[in-house]
Amino acid sequence: MVEIFIGIHNISSPQRLKDIAKIVFGSGDLVKALVVTKPTGLAAQAGLPEVMVQAYRLSRTVLVFPSLMDAMELLRPDTLYLIARSPQENYLELQGFINEIKNKNRILVMVHGEDANFSKEDLARGRPIFIEGFSLPIGPVAEVAILMYVIKSFIR
Repeated sequence: MVEIFIGIHNISSPQRLKDIAKIVFGSGDLVKALVVTKPTGLAAQAGLPEVMVQAYRLSRTVLVFPSLMDAMELLRPDTLYLIARSPQENYLELQGFINEIKNKNRILVMVHGEDANFSKEDLARGRPIFIEGFSLPIGPVAEVAILMYVIKSFIR
């Protein structure tokens, strides 16, 4: 069974962080840990402490890293997947993602915490996934919800 880490990168909104944590923690033991990279502002000052308390109460794990590279170095996933806000070169659709992860041991899936896309450098480090079917960007909370639904439906 694949070890799944779900993460959020460059988050500044404490509410977005708490909403994503609820979704990830609500998935049961499907997700090994919530990964937070480069938290800033109120998300780092107020959101993270609340999420850490919630994680402790639910016996869940939260890992916080100063950068995406630190998370990659320490977690050593087979593949880093990045939810892209627009189609990228060599991107995967959700079905392709599900087919691909069935053969993996450990994966890290990251969403960007702001309304921006990942940088070209970050996208080059991983495999972009694009969620099709929406005419406007749907934001990180909706992206995580869709991702968790798809993983839960097809992996278990």
